Amino acid sequence: MSRKHSPLLSVYALMLCLLLLAQNAFPVQKTLTVAQGEGEFSNATIYPAVFGEVPGIAVEFKGSEDLHYYAEKENSPAGIILEVSASAPGAEFAPAVMPPAKSFYDAGLQKNVPVYVGNFKTFIPAAALPEGKKEITVKIAGQACTSDICFRPFEYQEKIEIDFANLSTFKEIEVKGTDPATLEKPVASPKGSGEKAAQPADEAEDEDDDEDAAAAEPDTDEAAPSGEETEKAALEKDQTAKPDKKGALETNYSLPIMLLLALLGGMSFNIMPCVLPIIPIIIMRLIQQAKEHPSRRLALGAAFCGGIVLFFVAFAAFSAIIQLATGTVISMSDYLRYPAVTATVFLAMIVFGLFMFDLFQIGLPASVSQKSSSGSGFAGSIGMGFLAAVLSIPCTGAILAFVLVWTQTQTIAINILTFLLMGIGMAVPYALLILFPALLDRIPKPGNWMDYFKKAVGFLLIFIAVKLMLPALPKEMLISVLKYAVVLSFAVWMWGSWVSYSTPKTKKYIIRIAAVALAVIFAFIFLPQTKSIVEWQEYDQAKIDSALEDGQPVLIKFTADWCSNCKVVNKQVYKDPEVAKLINKKGVLPILGDTTTSDMPATIGLKSTYGYSRGFVPMTLVLLPDGEKIDLFGIFDKSELTEILEGL
Repeated sequence: MSRKHSPLLSVYALMLCLLLLAQNAFPVQKTLTVAQGEGEFSNATIYPAVFGEVPGIAVEFKGSEDLHYYAEKENSPAGIILEVSASAPGAEFAPAVMPPAKSFYDAGLQKNVPVYVGNFKTFIPAAALPEGKKEITVKIAGQACTSDICFRPFEYQEKIEIDFANLSTFKEIEVKGTDPATLEKPVASPKGSGEKAAQPADEAEDEDDDEDAAAAEPDTDEAAPSGEETEKAALEKDQTAKPDKKGALETNYSLPIMLLLALLGGMSFNIMPCVLPIIPIIIMRLIQQAKEHPSRRLALGAAFCGGIVLFFVAFAAFSAIIQLATGTVISMSDYLRYPAVTATVFLAMIVFGLFMFDLFQIGLPASVSQKSSSGSGFAGSIGMGFLAAVLSIPCTGAILAFVLVWTQTQTIAINILTFLLMGIGMAVPYALLILFPALLDRIPKPGNWMDYFKKAVGFLLIFIAVKLMLPALPKEMLISVLKYAVVLSFAVWMWGSWVSYSTPKTKKYIIRIAAVALAVIFAFIFLPQTKSIVEWQEYDQAKIDSALEDGQPVLIKFTADWCSNCKVVNKQVYKDPEVAKLINKKGVLPILGDTTTSDMPATIGLKSTYGYSRGFVPMTLVLLPDGEKIDLFGIFDKSELTEILEGL
């Protein structure tokens, strides 16, 4: 007697095989945030690579243009430089190949020093090639600094599993300033490597240090360090021994838990208001098509569930393409560093929230939806499943966007598995309904509760948008984005509520074209942001007094967020290249005096320090070292300021 297997199991088995193939086809990589703060950041991505003909491990840094690592101990304030190394049992790695250092003016040392800054690659060549898969410990240590401050010294030890038997998946790279022909090719790793080879690099170094210390007799004639030097050394040792790992992209949850959350997230899509009303219709149609043939009902049901999973596989493919095409990953915090991206995500979430309030409807073309819903064969069932997943987007689009960003920080295999599990999670309730049709009677019936739930989700989306997105926007951009959000909401309301199914086609086109035009025109009015060409410093009375004592003139621009005339002055005067050039040429210290609220230092200083008791803004104040004070009230022409600056 032959045994028949469920087509649903066959589909999932096939997808599991594809997943295993994908895991072997693509190299792994790991990303961590090495340093972050004061508006600066630096990430490091670890992955297997080939430099010329030498395999090894690449550590690729990406960061802002001010955060840097020192390249030479003698030119580092604390004698700490960037160090990258690797170790593993039965494997040996040569010293890391570093790129050429860049010259950077260090204000503390009062000279140019060599540093690694911005985006650069390092490479750790394999000296003794291990066999098969090995867990490699990659050590990244050093201290990150900006022009103003240095962060706490760090030391990260990240483990990454690499298959050295599959060198074809290693990414080919180049390290600037190094000829790959100068690198020695790795030899086969000697079998039965000693225990010392299996130790992480730092432990081996510690052991060597202990041996050296035991072999050497202390020099009793050497002067003992002073109490201050001893305290400083102890502090530096404590900081190095306890690295700050807040920036690492580590999760507090294990991978199985994260994947379980993906499965449960997919299941939750079925209770979204966008999907729930059509579940009984779709399942009933599937059952009616094959009610006399249970085997066919199961086959069509498997095809339907496969259509759902196919939608999420398409998402996984899109995410993998981004990862492969860019050669980088996007962390959850990375996109918040780009105001344009943050504003776009915020506005998209607002639009999704408006959909929940029924201000407009999202539908598919009738030709597509009718073809999918009326299909009687396997292709029609797959189309119906795909359509069910598509219909969930208005309610789940924000969730999918966040998952898409998170998966960019994982390996491609985990990336694919996450979306696959989300698809399986959404398909599981349908599979149960297909296997046990009586469960259809237990599905909650549509009613007023659905409308309340949908609108509650709308408020939740807007709350999330305000909570997560707005704090990441620069203050000068925040008000413009909020203004545009109001205009965009009005345009969306026009699009969805000013027309109905009975509206004549011509009138419908006119209204909707007007809505789009309104959104586009005001986008050009509110959203474009130009970077300030004057490097404004925050208001600090001590900094102002110090500059004047050193003979440096000071220009203070008193402004406020609620002041419309201040924006006119900023646009007509301080965004003029001639004014910015004169400020730099004359060595003037530009200070931004923010008087938005009464308790701000600039507000207090304007009234008490400089004697302008009424606190009117806009006002520009030019202070000269000889005590002279020149003020420009209200809106003024740039020629008035340039005349003052040219006379300095």
